[in-house]
Amino acid sequence: MAALSDRSVFKSAIAAKLELCEAEWVKVMQLTVLLKPFQQATTILCAEKSITLSIVRPIIYNLINRHLLVKDDDSSLQRTFKVRAALDLTDRFKMENINVNNEVTAMQMATLLDPRHKKLIAEPSESVRSFIHTEVQRRTNLNHRHLATPNGNEQRQGSTVMDFLLGMDENHEGDDFAKYVAETQIDHNLDLCAWWKAHEVCFPAVAKIARQLLCIPASSATAERVFSTAGNIVSAKRSCLLPENVSHLIFLHQNRSLI
Repeated sequence: MAALSDRSVFKSAIAAKLELCEAEWVKVMQLTVLLKPFQQATTILCAEKSITLSIVRPIIYNLINRHLLVKDDDSSLQRTFKVRAALDLTDRFKMENINVNNEVTAMQMATLLDPRHKKLIAEPSESVRSFIHTEVQRRTNLNHRHLATPNGNEQRQGSTVMDFLLGMDENHEGDDFAKYVAETQIDHNLDLCAWWKAHEVCFPAVAKIARQLLCIPASSATAERVFSTAGNIVSAKRSCLLPENVSHLIFLHQNRSLI
C-alpha cells in the first residue's frame, strides 16, 4: 500500500488497478495463515546441519491431519485450499494406499530409525508398519553377522576376549533391533544425533544402518545453495577464475562460519 501510494513509483491509473479491495485483503489474510505451516515445514526440511529425511513423513502426515483439517467455521476459500493441498500431498508422498509388496523406501526406514518417530504414525496401516520393521530387521541381521564374523584375526569393535574365544551367540541375532524397538519413543524436540551417540554401543548393528540412512538430506536445497554461490562468484566481470580457485572460494563461503 505504501508503494502504491508513492507517485514516484506508480502513477495514479496503475495504482488504481493494483489496489486490493477489502474482500481480497481478507483472502490474503486467510491464505497467509494456511501457508504458514508450509513455510515452516520447508525451512526445516531444507536445513543443512540437521537430520531431515526421517521427519519428512511425520511432517507431511501432520500437515494433512492437523493443519489442513477442514473445520466448520472455515470459509469457502479455506475449505477449497485445504482439500486440494491435502490431496496433492497425499498423492505426492504416497501417504495412503501403499502396497506392502512395494519396496520399502529409505524415507520409511529412516523414520523407523529415528527414536522420535519410530512408532510410524504416518504409515497408513499396521501391515505397512510391519513390512518396514521386517526390512530394517533383515538389514540389521546382515550387519549383526558382519560384526560377529570379522575378517582374519581382527576382532569386531567392542568385542571381548570371550567373544573371540567362544564366538558370538547366533541366538542373539536380531536382538539389537528388538531392543531398539522396545525403547520408549523420545520427545520430538530432543537431539537425534546426541541420542544415537549415547545409544550406539547398545544397538551397534542398528546404528550402522542409521548412519547410512539418516545422513541423506530430505531435499536438494543444500546443492542448490552451492550452485547459487557458484553463480555469485563466477560472473560476467569475474569469468577468468581457474576451476580450482572457484572450488576454493565456494568451500570458504560455505564454511565461513567455521573460520
